[in-house]
Amino acid sequence: MLEHEIQKLTAAIVELIATMREHAKPPAAAPAPEPQPVPKPTPAPAPEPEPAPAPEPAPAPTTAPETTTPGVTRDGLKEISLQIVRADTAKKKDIVAILEAHGAQTITKLADAHILAVHGQFLALSQQVMKEARR
Repeated sequence: MLEHEIQKLTAAIVELIATMREHAKPPAAAPAPEPQPVPKPTPAPAPEPEPAPAPEPAPAPTTAPETTTPGVTRDGLKEISLQIVRADTAKKKDIVAILEAHGAQTITKLADAHILAVHGQFLALSQQVMKEARR
């Protein structure tokens, strides 16, 4: 019984494929229309080149400068603070206190005017940690 149903389905698929192939054949090709001659356009006179405009000056950067003091950057402050904490994890509280005394919770939020002062305090703290480590 099942074999009979499979044979019926197979025959229906074969018939469907044949019908699709008949409809998929392209219709008899109609004769192609003769192309019409296209007149050649006459070239227009070339316009005179305009002088190139002067380049605009580059706009000033919109981001705040990294620091107002050459050589002292926020990245440098981060490095010093990491060295201090690696040497003595208890000093993390001191670092946070220094930043808060200058109105910032993190080094990235520290105002440019305070970078140099914080740098000096970090260096003093770093020297203190190094002295304690020698004992």
